[in-house]
Amino acid sequence: MIPVPNATTPNPPDQAQRDLIRNALDTNLLVEAAAGTGKTTSLIGRMIELLGAGKCSIETLAAVTFTRKAAGELRSRFQIGLEQAAREADVPRRQRFQEALGKIERGFIGTIHSFCGQLLRERPVEAEVDVAFEEIDDPTDTLLRQEVWEEYIACLYTRGDPRLAALRERGLEIRPLYKTFALLADYPDVEEWPAPDIPLPDTQSAVAALREYVAHMEKLLPTLPADPGNDTIMPLYKKIPRMWRQAAPGDESDLMEILSLFKEKKNGDVIRKNWPGKKEQAEAERERWNEFAVTVAAPLVEIWQARRYAAIMQIIRPALELYEQRKQELGQLNFQDLLMKTARLLRGHPAVRGYFSRRWTHLLVDEFQDTDPIQAEVMLLLTATDPHETDWRKCVPRPGSLFVVGDPKQSIYRFRRADIVTYNQVKRVIEETGGEVIQLDANFRTIPPILDWVNQAFAKAFPPRADEYSPVYIPLRPGKSAHDQNLATSVQILLHADEMKNKELCLKYETDFIARHIRQAISRGEAAPGDFLIVTYKTKNLTAYAAALQAHGIPHQVTGGTTLNQNRPLRLLHRVLEAIARPDDPIPLVSVLRGELFGVSDPLLYEFKRAGGVFHYRRSLPDSGMEDFEPVRAAFKRLQQCAHWLKTLPPAAALERIAEDLGLFALASATPGATVECGSLGKAIELLRSAGGDVWSIREMAAYLRRIIEAEASFDGLPAAPAPASVVRIMNLHKVKGLEAPIVFLADPTGDSKHDVELHIDRSGGRTRGYACIFESTVFGRGHNVLGKPLQWEKYAQIEEAFHQAEQTRLLYVAATRAGQQLIISQRAKSNTQNPWQFFEKFSGSLPTLPEPEPLAPAATDEKPLDVSSITAQVDLINALRQELSRPTYDTVPMKVSVLETAPPGEPGRALGAEWGEILHTLLESLMQSPGANVDDLTASLLEEHDLPREWREPIQESAAAVMASGIWRRARAADTCLVEVPVRLLQPDAAIPTVLRGAIDLLFKEKNGWVLVDYKTDQAAVKNTARLIKKYRSQLDAYAAAWERIVSEPVVEKGFFFTATGKYEILA
Repeated sequence: MIPVPNATTPNPPDQAQRDLIRNALDTNLLVEAAAGTGKTTSLIGRMIELLGAGKCSIETLAAVTFTRKAAGELRSRFQIGLEQAAREADVPRRQRFQEALGKIERGFIGTIHSFCGQLLRERPVEAEVDVAFEEIDDPTDTLLRQEVWEEYIACLYTRGDPRLAALRERGLEIRPLYKTFALLADYPDVEEWPAPDIPLPDTQSAVAALREYVAHMEKLLPTLPADPGNDTIMPLYKKIPRMWRQAAPGDESDLMEILSLFKEKKNGDVIRKNWPGKKEQAEAERERWNEFAVTVAAPLVEIWQARRYAAIMQIIRPALELYEQRKQELGQLNFQDLLMKTARLLRGHPAVRGYFSRRWTHLLVDEFQDTDPIQAEVMLLLTATDPHETDWRKCVPRPGSLFVVGDPKQSIYRFRRADIVTYNQVKRVIEETGGEVIQLDANFRTIPPILDWVNQAFAKAFPPRADEYSPVYIPLRPGKSAHDQNLATSVQILLHADEMKNKELCLKYETDFIARHIRQAISRGEAAPGDFLIVTYKTKNLTAYAAALQAHGIPHQVTGGTTLNQNRPLRLLHRVLEAIARPDDPIPLVSVLRGELFGVSDPLLYEFKRAGGVFHYRRSLPDSGMEDFEPVRAAFKRLQQCAHWLKTLPPAAALERIAEDLGLFALASATPGATVECGSLGKAIELLRSAGGDVWSIREMAAYLRRIIEAEASFDGLPAAPAPASVVRIMNLHKVKGLEAPIVFLADPTGDSKHDVELHIDRSGGRTRGYACIFESTVFGRGHNVLGKPLQWEKYAQIEEAFHQAEQTRLLYVAATRAGQQLIISQRAKSNTQNPWQFFEKFSGSLPTLPEPEPLAPAATDEKPLDVSSITAQVDLINALRQELSRPTYDTVPMKVSVLETAPPGEPGRALGAEWGEILHTLLESLMQSPGANVDDLTASLLEEHDLPREWREPIQESAAAVMASGIWRRARAADTCLVEVPVRLLQPDAAIPTVLRGAIDLLFKEKNGWVLVDYKTDQAAVKNTARLIKKYRSQLDAYAAAWERIVSEPVVEKGFFFTATGKYEILA
């Protein structure tokens, strides 16, 4: 462990300001505490002094911070400080401290969201929330959004909503717009997203100009080289004429797609030597291109994108309303709901606000620079003198009621709604209402040489005067003295030599370099693993550093680098579920067979198919070559067992059994970062359990896991076991704020990716308005092509870019102020412009390079010879215990007594199996609920959702039409009560163990004499032998009828099968 210098100045240079924190108890204070100055210590000191002076009791004291971890640390440190104060205080103060300790649980120390939740639970009626509302976290909220979005799309297709046609007319589709829906859902406080539908001007002159330009391009094409090199105009000269020929005459969407390609070109975009006429022709073509782009294309494209934006917003607004409605129906509040409903409660009910003002007389807020506008509103409404003032910007806090501490230079969460504007607004309120703003600049974390270097680097990076984008820079002063410290050993450069030309080489070199450096320091006794912190700008390569540390046997912990949607065992589990849920689709099954779970080779799969094998895990194998196909047989048997668990166990229990049986937990434990891999797999299963899907089908379970894997939000993984006491910490820059370490690496110089601005929120007027630039979605994430944007977007983007650039400077400040004794910064000798740490290059001229660590052999292990007999005995014992514990106490059985029969392939509808039946059932369900639905759109949507061929549409619609033309359909439509797809459960009393029969009634309606129960059957065998099928399925229908009679205590007077293959309804006697 690195020794910490213990020579401390008697009093830090900002002691006078620190005294104000403890003494000015009747004054509202905003403490701007720079990095390492002891923000949390100051807040705890203020809390103790408030109690000691009798200004409040523990029951009226609330301390708010912004993460659960920070709240836990604050709670622990406060109790320790209170106990120490009680030991050292005089009698009156000691009594107050002891009383506070006795009731310490009655005070509030926690996150702003939990504080708001507590307020809402005290007054749910006035807050208009469910008295038993559930607080949902981000992963649960994201999955709910995806579910709502999919339901919304299905409803649009079912109703044949005209907004779908409006989208298509503007060259757009609904499904890729989920990211926009999710983005807008993050900002429920935005009152207006202006999106006027602007008419498109006449395009005849533009068409004529484009026709002339295309003719010019076609004339030049024969003279252009086949390989244009890096020239960006030549490929477009080939592409645009082709698009022009294929465009439909008069189609606005096709025209605008072509015009959207015309973007201004710079000198570097045209390679002069590649043009036949060299420089003169190249310049002429660039000028012509730019003139067309600016005068013809740009004005029309801007309006076209605004029209698309209007169509997108029009179709997304109802989805947002459905999302809010669904949360209300479920009694669920996400983090933003907690804040908004609390603000509305305090704003709209003066009596309630007065009650809470007496309930919580003193509010202290830590890490205030992370506050968003709604949090600021709650804070100022709660402490306001006048409970009738509804504008938080005009509130006057009660004297001494408000204490906030933060560092505006560490405001780095604008993408999470926190920004410097809100900070400045609250600062103004405090200053203008008699409060004070004080500065803490004595740093206790970092040795003086590093502080001097940091001051030099950032003195001019911040503006000389505070503005709306950035605060001024306050130089850091040492809060402790240290000897024998110099810049040469305190700040060093990890230099990538000239030959490190590409990202892969850089990353491989640096991860190994850092791992060897750390191992060398540990082996020499110079440091412990916990002394090191590796910080990267992005999360992408965190696992590469973890793998290098693991290779050298160094304990480590990654924060934020492993997410559920990157968990390999979870992806494998999802593939297995897809193969089971879609037995008639060979693609998921072959994917599983070829994958690492079963490892069946491609040649064997080919021979299996040639021998007459069918890729269906419930089918028998070919008679010939059975021994050769043993891997396939074993895989089918395993999948059959998995399918049995999925049908007989609760969903989460079934997934746990499958993951264990297939060795997915073992696979997770054998990978780098094993504890997080195992924990993340378990977390995904717990998410499914908490979602309450106790009656889910296998398809629904597969879809739920798919939503986790494809989630736009990255859900952090969860360690399965606590980390060792001393580990190297690895995390990205946004996770590191508030943390420190003696030795810090600013690592990974392999890329500073830049993204276009996509959102601007304007809170300057009376209404909060939002503006978004909507980009296309690709398999790699967000693309660069714009689908739609409001008029004057460039103006909003420039404002947002100014905020972004200021925040980048603050991010670098956070990075540079984490180290206590040594800061090591990665720099590249070449291509350093792509290095996110390039800012520090101009301040590193005199800094030494970190020496190359000594070559090290692979880390020693504690491997011992295996004793096979003892291992076998332990395995037998474990299996015996597992068998005992896994003995079922109940069972669940589908009411359906057998699977659907399938005819030989060929004719549509014969060998289409379970998927055919499922789509037809879903189509009939939708048509019964929405008779006016557009059948074409609905069928197309279902086929697309299930990834099935379009050729199925006509035969499926014919089958549905036969049902809808039947007498039983007309009777159901005429009935007062008509239900579809009704889930039923029935306990089978005579089974060896309690057994639940489960199923779903396709059609159920009530006539004058009683209930009529109908079950659709899609078996093609009905054409030849209806009587045999009736006999086969009769027990299933009898069970349905018995279950329904028990549920409603009313008779089922008629039950029957509708066979879609014959179009006949057969009543059971």
